Amino acid sequence: MSHVAQNNEDNRINTLVQIIDEKKSYLMQKYHTTYKATKQNEFLEGVLGDYENYRQIIMAQKHQQIKALQIINHHIQSVHKTAEYGKSTKEKSNLEQQRILNEINAIKQDIDNIIKGI
Repeated sequence: MSHVAQNNEDNRINTLVQIIDEKKSYLMQKYHTTYKATKQNEFLEGVLGDYENYRQIIMAQKHQQIKALQIINHHIQSVHKTAEYGKSTKEKSNLEQQRILNEINAIKQDIDNIIKGI
């Protein structure tokens, strides 16, 4: 093999080695980026789980509030039907009953917003 042919072959080999080294470097960078993303993703999945637990607690509390207000509302209705009130007391109980119903609706709206992710 001539000296010129040998130099051409050496240049091609060097070029191929350089390309291989660049590909190795690129793959190692991608590996590290992917590894970091995986670790972040695991962390974010943990955070998401915490938020989901918090969301479930809030939802349970909201449902308990609705149930308590419905019990109070039912009690006001029962008392309203069985007792004789003066006009003033009857108006107060009606206002209180309306306030309770409004509160129930507000809590239901809160639940809808939580479900929608607002």
